[in-house]
Order: sequence, then C-alpha cells, then structure tokens
Amino acid sequence: MGAQVVDASLKATRWVSEKPKDYASKALEEALKALEKIDLNNVPLPGDAITVPKVSLSEIEDRITHLKAALKVLEPSLATLKKAQAAASGVCNAASKTNDELQKVIKDKKTSEDQKKKYQAASEAALAIASKATNLLSKIK
Repeated sequence: MGAQVVDASLKATRWVSEKPKDYASKALEEALKALEKIDLNNVPLPGDAITVPKVSLSEIEDRITHLKAALKVLEPSLATLKKAQAAASGVCNAASKTNDELQKVIKDKKTSEDQKKKYQAASEAALAIASKATNLLSKIK
C-alpha cells in the first residue's frame, strides 16, 4: 500500500485548539484520538503475491506457498484498514454532530455576536475535519 499519510488536521489536539473553550462535548476529540491510534503509514502488502505459475507441480506448489505467506501479511493489513475505516466513519459522524450542535448555538438569539464568530469558526473546522475523514475513507475503501 505504501505510505498512507493521514491529514494533519485529523488530530485531536488541532480540534481542541479550534473549538470554543465553553463547548463541552468531547465526542469529536475522542473520535479523532481513536483514528490517531491507527498507523496507516505502515500497512504491509506483499509485492508479488499473485503471479501465474507455469503448469507444473513444483511451480504450482511454490505459488501456493507464496500465497499462504502473502495471506499472513494481508490479514493483519486488512484488519488495520477495517479499524481505520470504522475510526474514520466515527470521526465523520462526530464531526457532523458537532457541527449540528455548534449551529444550534449560533442560531440561538441569546448567543452574543462574539460567541457566534467563535462557534462559526469551530463549525467550519468540524466540517473540514469531516471532509478530511471522508477523503481518508475514500482512500482506504
């Protein structure tokens, strides 16, 4: 697979620095932390797992041995990608929910203009995070 670089904006610390101080929900932060735990930069893939053998017993037996070895590499890689898919989906869902919550505060008539600006900036950051997570999902599907 090679290096699967996860966008730097998909980091919990970055979200924490952008969200309003009085915004209590930690759902997006926790979803981002779950994604951060998965190392997509080191997902191994066998280079020559599938080649067409010549029609001989020794060639076919050799190919089967190589395929079994390739499966041992691919199975953990598949598990890692499934974890990443679940984590990135969690980030998308949390970012969407966060945006919805922030928009409610923005639309509340009791919210000051200064607070609205802070919440709008955080809302835009949450939407950007959702977009980056969606992009990651499309890469690993």
